[in-house]
Parts: sequence; structure tokens; C-alpha cells
Amino acid sequence: KACMGKTEFLVQPFPPQPQLHIAGGGHVAQCLAPMAVQAGWRVTVLDDRPGWPRPEDFPREVQLLHGPFAEQIAALPLHEPTSWIVIVTYGHHQDEAVLRACVGRPWRYCGMIGSEAKVATVLRSVAAELDDAGRQRLEQVHAPIGLTLGGRSPAEIAVSILAEMLAVRHGRG
Repeated sequence: KACMGKTEFLVQPFPPQPQLHIAGGGHVAQCLAPMAVQAGWRVTVLDDRPGWPRPEDFPREVQLLHGPFAEQIAALPLHEPTSWIVIVTYGHHQDEAVLRACVGRPWRYCGMIGSEAKVATVLRSVAAELDDAGRQRLEQVHAPIGLTLGGRSPAEIAVSILAEMLAVRHGRG
């Protein structure tokens, strides 16, 4: 005899994998990228310096892009629920250019490295060019980036950044 009963299935959607875009291919990015890969992010590293980012500095899973920061940011397929941006370039002028390019784009998380004074200067400069909606979006930037854990080495800074990203990802920050 065939069973003609009902069967119910629970279908749980698989959440899309988050995409981390790291602007700057220096020491902090070199520490952060492999940790973020291990934590479940797809990672892209962007840099505008000749010869950067260097393939030997990153795991093969990390996509490397080279060119002017503003052009690279404009070309990225950013989406509010899955796009994460970390700004750790080699200078505050470059950080400001990246932030300027990001503020009008969709992202779930955007953070910028820097001292309190540098962050205040950059945010003030970028805010001066924005309308009210842009300034509200700028207020969502995590800057200075990372949880205050007390570390100063590139690896310790990377851990503090990843910890903050995980807190945001899991609704804790």
C-alpha cells in the first residue's frame, strides 16, 4: 500500500556570504585578510600603489585589485546586506578619498583606521560636501575602526577590526 500522507519540509534560506573590501594592502590588511577568510568573508584587497597589493602577501582566496581608489570603489558591486568595507590605506588623504567614494554607496559596514584627531578631520572634511542624508550615512562609519582592545601591532589591530565586524554581523554592535 502507498502512503498518501502529508510531508512538511522546513526550508531555511542560506544567507549570502559577506564580501569584505579592504582598501589598502599594507600590514593591517595582510593580517586581516586571512582572518576574515577564515571567519567566512570573501575578501578583496584594493590598492593604488604600483606593485600593490602583492600576491605573496595574501592567501590565494583573496582577490587583489590595483588602480585609483575612487575608480575601484565605483566599480565594486556593493550591496547593503553583504558588503563590508575596511579603510586602512597608507595615508589619510587616501583614506579620505576612499571614504568619499564609499559614503554614497550601499554597505552594511564601513570602518576607517586612524587616530581620534585624524578621524575627526577626515569626517569633517567629507561631511562638508554632503547633504543631510549623506551626513547621516557618514555617522554610521565606524571610525576609529575596531574594538578598543589595547593592541598596537598590525595583527592586534586586525583582531580588533575583525572583532568589531563580528559584533556587527551578529547584532552585538
